[in-house]
Amino acid sequence: MNAHPLVLFLLIQLGVIGPFAAGLLLRGRFSDPLRTTRTLVRINLTGLEPLIVLWCVWDLTVQARLLVLPCAGLGLSLVCLGCGWLLAPLTGLRGRARQTFLISSTLSNHGFTLGGFLCFMLLGETALGYAIFLVLYFMPYVFGFIFPAARLACNRGDAGRKPWRDLVLAPQNLPLAALFTGLLLSVFKIPRPAVALPVAPLLFVSIGLYYFTLGVTFRGADIRLAGRAHVCLGLLKFIIVPAIAWAALRFSGLEPLLQSVIFIQACMSTAIYSVITALLFDLDERLASALFVVNTVVCLVVVVPLLFWFIPA
Repeated sequence: MNAHPLVLFLLIQLGVIGPFAAGLLLRGRFSDPLRTTRTLVRINLTGLEPLIVLWCVWDLTVQARLLVLPCAGLGLSLVCLGCGWLLAPLTGLRGRARQTFLISSTLSNHGFTLGGFLCFMLLGETALGYAIFLVLYFMPYVFGFIFPAARLACNRGDAGRKPWRDLVLAPQNLPLAALFTGLLLSVFKIPRPAVALPVAPLLFVSIGLYYFTLGVTFRGADIRLAGRAHVCLGLLKFIIVPAIAWAALRFSGLEPLLQSVIFIQACMSTAIYSVITALLFDLDERLASALFVVNTVVCLVVVVPLLFWFIPA
């Protein structure tokens, strides 16, 4: 999109706030809101998202030196998971709520809606390209580890008896299949069709569906139910993990732009996929929604201005 970065950022935020507000306003019209949100999420996972992933990844040029980026993204997620596991006893959460907190801890908003776009705004197009490579870890991590783990951890009667073949071939894994297909097409230099696919509108629709479902499930009163969880998640996302990333990057020997991209991504809030996972696998979706909303607001109001101040252009 050929627009001023600030205008584009505002459009993206409108694309988030608008559907979220619509979900809040319209949730009373659904006889079964939970069933409706799960249906919308599955439509996204089996239709829009695989198409967007395939189309964008197909056009990437894979370079060996950039493989450090998805490794860094995975490393950040694992560090977040470890810190979340250590802080979980302080939250007072048990059972499904504790699993939801751990998923919210490990997943971060590294994508175009926040981390990737901030890299573009602060550091330019090359940094956006680096951010895209970093996010390559995300879908294998979510669909190959988080979703199966959430399915096995939930309290469904058949959760522990499902064979791994069924977990791998689940419809929710179509975006992961699209990712690997796109990478293979790129590696073998098979040209992408010269079709003007409206990626930006499709992306806005896909993001809008996710945030609409979040609005339907979110309850403002839920924010007050897990105060310690909000504090622990904020401490993890915005202090502990950024500090660890900063210390590691000082001794990494990476070029400055790569370091800046990784550090920005280390400061991001929890991801919408934490809510999606809770919806799909019968975890605590209300807690996941509350954690996502509060953590994202803190990131936008406090962390983003600090990044504008400290990250050199």
